[in-house]
Amino acid sequence: FNGLYGAVVGSPPPVTSGVTERWADLEPMLQPLIDQIHTIYAEDLVAFNELASAHGQAVLMNQPEDDTE
Repeated sequence: FNGLYGAVVGSPPPVTSGVTERWADLEPMLQPLIDQIHTIYAEDLVAFNELASAHGQAVLMNQPEDDTE
């Protein structure tokens, strides 16, 4: 995904057919990764921050705001 992003932003417009084809190949794999990131924020990050706070440490980062509301 990073390589594809670099090809899109680093190339003069229009986007080449190769980049478009690669996006078509990768797009189905993107949503599971986004879902995994949301799970990390919703569960793992919350648990880590609670543990860190219990031991007098600052939280790693705040949970992002929910944009669906």
